[in-house]
Amino acid sequence: MKQILILLTLLAVLFSTVVNGQNNQGKADDEARIAVAPVVNNSELPAHAKKMLKHKMTQLLSLNNMAGGDEASFFTIEGDATVLTQETTPTAPPMVSLQLSVSFKITDKQSGKVFSEVSTDVKGVGTNETKAYMTALRYVNIRSAQFRAFVDKGKERILQYYNSNCDFFLSRAEALKEQGNNAEAIKVLKAVPQVSKECYDKAMKLLGTIDMPEPQQTQGGGGDVAQSSGGGSPASSSGSEVEIDDNIYLVYNNMKTFGDKITMYFQLENRGGKDYELKDYNRDIRILAEGGIEKRVNKVEVAGKSGANTRATLMPGVPVKMECHFDKVDKVMMFEYPFNDSDFRIKDFGQASASSQDDSRSEGGGQVTGAIDFANLGGYEGAKVVFNKVTKWGKFKLPIDQFGNFSFDSPKEVQGKVTRYQYTTAPENNPEYLLMKSKPNFTNKGFKLLVDRDNDNLHSRAFRDGYMRTLDNERFGKKYSLSPWDNNNAYMLFKGTSGGKTIYISVYFLAGKDFTLITQDVIEVQ
Repeated sequence: MKQILILLTLLAVLFSTVVNGQNNQGKADDEARIAVAPVVNNSELPAHAKKMLKHKMTQLLSLNNMAGGDEASFFTIEGDATVLTQETTPTAPPMVSLQLSVSFKITDKQSGKVFSEVSTDVKGVGTNETKAYMTALRYVNIRSAQFRAFVDKGKERILQYYNSNCDFFLSRAEALKEQGNNAEAIKVLKAVPQVSKECYDKAMKLLGTIDMPEPQQTQGGGGDVAQSSGGGSPASSSGSEVEIDDNIYLVYNNMKTFGDKITMYFQLENRGGKDYELKDYNRDIRILAEGGIEKRVNKVEVAGKSGANTRATLMPGVPVKMECHFDKVDKVMMFEYPFNDSDFRIKDFGQASASSQDDSRSEGGGQVTGAIDFANLGGYEGAKVVFNKVTKWGKFKLPIDQFGNFSFDSPKEVQGKVTRYQYTTAPENNPEYLLMKSKPNFTNKGFKLLVDRDNDNLHSRAFRDGYMRTLDNERFGKKYSLSPWDNNNAYMLFKGTSGGKTIYISVYFLAGKDFTLITQDVIEVQ
């Protein structure tokens, strides 16, 4: 009997662990979160009060593992503040006293159906009405039990909605795809959270059939657009820029790698009508990289100045440069900038790999100019062709997934004519040197860099096995097959368009004792 009780206890503990693990799966993952867009509909609220109310909602979502969505979200969290009483105090100076009823509700944007709602009363006093609003809203305690229960109830009902209406999301994405609106179709599918597993799997399967759209450049220029996860809320980006104060914008430009460091380049823009004093900007800035790696900023420079308690004057129409220096990571997923008690974020640098010098990669290909001499396009220093084979039609697996991320596990398959060139060059022309020298030859011709890897983040044996064996690319032929042991290597992938044809160029550098081997594959998609 005692043994049976022990066995039952162990089974109960195991079951509890499994259930908790399933319930908590992906809580820290943005993709596992439900996208809900914060909205303030009350046009009578002062502008600063609207901003704070929206920020409260964004914080509430973040604290409870939901994601602030954008205008494509199916769900909204609507905030309102209704004045219950207002009076002016008989003091010197006179003060405005307000009692507000602050309410939030989570709704289906299409039908207006309310999934959950909550309200609380708060009071505030200030020298004018706006300041009284701001003071009162600060007392809205989004960490309280009533707000947690409010979000949990909304989350539960939205998941039920996803599970019972999955066909609606898929058909909407299909319709957008048929209309040629791939960007909006992708937004619809990526909004499906991982926790709604069956619907998520169907959405990802459909997503794999949709081509990624060309990135849009902002007036800041120079960098890929970071997809917004915040719907323009104070704590999130709208593309590659975010408003950190009234008419004051932080605009992302690009990033560069210098040895084991990366520098992210921004500009601060004053789009208002008077000078703005930027104070206390050198704070706890951070980036998040793949795998949840977090890096704190090493140094911040604004207008060439750095250090504690520094300030800068932002004049209307005169952009000011800002640089943020971090330890090197492979890929930046989010940039977070704390300012004025808010956390402003630019998220999902989907193609912004820190190993890029110009950060201009995406799954959109560049327009190639002029005739193409593929054999000599790379201009590899001191190289000679030792092998060349044409496969008139074949399936080629590229080491990137559907989002443009480097991957052997979920490669992108393309079909068409495959031409393989192998070159050898002197061993002193090491892979990283060849990578650095040859990249401009492709981009100057109009090809767009999708991904590159140097020896710091590309293990020789793992890459050889992945590229040649896992992706089955050995079948396109070879002259040499070097041992990966104690060697270094590098890789780069380009995409271009010429004469209406899509062209991928995949280049693998591998160092040997007597020479460096270059394998260049040209895939002309048909």
